[in-house]
Amino acid sequence: MSRDPQSRPEQSRSRRLEKYQQTHALRGQGYLIQDIAHHLGIWERTVHKYLAASTFPERQPNLRARVSGLDRYKPVLVQQWNQGQTEGTQLFRAIQALGYKGSYMTVARYVRQLCQSESHLSPESLNDLPGRGPAPMTQQPPLTARRAAWLVISVNIQLYQSPSTLLKAF
Repeated sequence: MSRDPQSRPEQSRSRRLEKYQQTHALRGQGYLIQDIAHHLGIWERTVHKYLAASTFPERQPNLRARVSGLDRYKPVLVQQWNQGQTEGTQLFRAIQALGYKGSYMTVARYVRQLCQSESHLSPESLNDLPGRGPAPMTQQPPLTARRAAWLVISVNIQLYQSPSTLLKAF
């Protein structure tokens, strides 16, 4: 897979700039804000922001560097992970003994990242194994009120064992 020479932030900026220009062009043609938002796939608030700006609004840099209380303990977690310790609660207790004051959920999120970075299995790799392959990508229809009601009713209908008990219920 070839990579585009532009970096992700540059790609993001060019997409936002294009939508900014399209927003102004569509508004100049007399389109409503909600129609512009729908057409471009952006929020109405973003359309308002773009129209209020005389020049393209650049993203402001994040001046506050995010520092986690876990950062000091990550080398310990990685070392234990590489030694085969993959149980999140045991890793949490191990760094608590070293003075970690943060929450278990922070450790669990980091352990999940370690697990995902190590995981080389993808649904496509199932094509190489005997069997039916990966599950097909199906798109569910939108959940409308009518469909939700039918799902609830159909589950209740399936709970009854015979049509005669169904008729007695009504």
